[in-house]
Amino acid sequence: MKITFLVHSLYTIGGTIRTTLNTAVALADRGHNVSLISVFQHRQTPLFTLDERLTHHCLIDVRSSAPPLQGTDARLAAKPSKIVPATEPRADQYSRLTDTRVREALENCDADVIVGTRPGLNLYVSKFAPSSAATVGQEHLFLQHHDRRLAATLKKSYRRLGAITTVSDADAQDYRRAMPGIAERVRHIPNAIPVTNLPMATGDSPIIVAAGRLEKVKRYDLLLAAFAKVVESHPEWQLRIYGHGKESDRLRELVKSHGLHNNVFLMGTYTPIDAEWVKGSIAAVTSDVESFGLTIVEAMGCGLPVVATACPHGPPEIITDTSDGLLTPPGNVDAFASALCQLIENPDNRKKMGMTAQDTAQRYLPSRIAAEYEQLFATLCAESSDDMASVGSGDVSNTQTPHIVSRSASFAQVTVSLPRQLRGRNVTLDSENDSVALDSGHGEVTIGPDVTTKLREDTWVMHVDGIPAPSGQIDTRALVSPPETIDGNIVIPAAVSKQLAFRVWRRSVYAEVDGLSVDDEAIVVAGTLYGPVPDMQETAATLTLRDDPAQLLELAATRDFAQFRVHIPTSVLADAHHGHEQLWDLRIRVADQNVRVGKKLDDLAKRKKVHKFPGCGDPAGTVAIKPYFTINNGLSVKVSRAS
Repeated sequence: MKITFLVHSLYTIGGTIRTTLNTAVALADRGHNVSLISVFQHRQTPLFTLDERLTHHCLIDVRSSAPPLQGTDARLAAKPSKIVPATEPRADQYSRLTDTRVREALENCDADVIVGTRPGLNLYVSKFAPSSAATVGQEHLFLQHHDRRLAATLKKSYRRLGAITTVSDADAQDYRRAMPGIAERVRHIPNAIPVTNLPMATGDSPIIVAAGRLEKVKRYDLLLAAFAKVVESHPEWQLRIYGHGKESDRLRELVKSHGLHNNVFLMGTYTPIDAEWVKGSIAAVTSDVESFGLTIVEAMGCGLPVVATACPHGPPEIITDTSDGLLTPPGNVDAFASALCQLIENPDNRKKMGMTAQDTAQRYLPSRIAAEYEQLFATLCAESSDDMASVGSGDVSNTQTPHIVSRSASFAQVTVSLPRQLRGRNVTLDSENDSVALDSGHGEVTIGPDVTTKLREDTWVMHVDGIPAPSGQIDTRALVSPPETIDGNIVIPAAVSKQLAFRVWRRSVYAEVDGLSVDDEAIVVAGTLYGPVPDMQETAATLTLRDDPAQLLELAATRDFAQFRVHIPTSVLADAHHGHEQLWDLRIRVADQNVRVGKKLDDLAKRKKVHKFPGCGDPAGTVAIKPYFTINNGLSVKVSRAS
């Protein structure tokens, strides 16, 4: 069977494209010919790695580097779409040009089934798909989300579609009530979530994970308020929030206002995200509304119980309260905080729920969801043809070249598994003009002390036959907490521009930041020393001026064996300021070494964009002071003129 999906853009990272690709790959596994038509191209390469069996093409290149539209195309692009109504959320991106390009693509499409993946695209499919094709309109949001005028347009146009699918049963019922004339064509088929190839979360790490678009509807403000209550009694716990969106700056300000800069981290986007889920012990979802709850099932599939608001439509359909997660009333900060504490304080119950969550996630396996779509497509094709369209007869092996996977990691060693077709190839680590060969003959590459002694402190990219290796899944859960002991060189795997890279550090002693307190009187740095540290308690600390290392500021520091504290008076920074911006690097004296203070012993190879500290001033108000992590994970302080 030939199946074509019409998508807004293959080059985004949202839930719709993620689940569409999951389903498309699963249908290809079942022997179908699957293609995608992307209306827009926003960047050079998709953020998700595409299975090589999926053919795809783009209709309109909107990258800044694309040639400007000329003539008729330019005139059409300047006029609003005749098909996509102005009330469709992304209507401003559609025009007479998209009408023309999509019409040409669909009228010339020879697929047995054409699937639209959002309301505007469903309208295109209903109007332009050839009569020989079965047509399906997917609803990845929900009917009540749509403007009344858009809903009226859908009611009229959806009559021409063979079927409408919703991701929740509640939304399917809403569609049937609102559009009784097509009630029999509405099907509830949930989103597909692939099972991770990583070991499940253990439930032991003090980390809560949340993921999704940073938008108001996700109510991360409620999550931060609830977590602030959690930290009062459980200060060792972290909250990691993955995603990007319009709320990013506001959320960073809320982190500061709640005083959570040592506990909450806005991680940005990670693709794939499985390796981040498995680091956590609890997943958190605080949305006011969820059409399905893609991240809920993703987290469950990685072995995490989910604390979620019982909002419409998805969470109550996915989560069984007290079995695989906990449900709380939407908008209730105290209830959400209490639910988090309930799991934090009961690790055995937390782990039991995580195991049940894994079972729940099995309902959403791509193979199962693909089978439901396959049955629907076959029925639609049979209705429009005397001959039954060919149907795949079960799963076949995925022929996609798998990504290299970081199978295991410690601070001293990383083991990388190679796919079969890459075994025995020329594998190297490269940095600028340096290259170090690795043994790949047994299907695994080990980067341990015998290798790191050959590597200088730098970021090294793995190459196979001279081509950068894709990052794939990088399992760094073992690096979430610092080791009890450390012996010299460490190696941290990371994704750098989708390439598998390794950050190598070569130190005998590491001075790791545990937390900062910041006010207009002083910055106080608390940390831990790792490595061969003498028992003597005397210590000292300095700030070194980046542009003039000979200029030092002596600081008060205390040490209790491996624990240290450095006191940085803001008045000292103000007195040393001479009008221009200054960058000061923090070091602590250990025996005969001046050790750079920073944060290198964890799973974040680069933390500058993740870990943000609040700024401050001096008591006189003459300077602005900002502690920050550098690109090399060192702790520094920026001092500039107060605005």
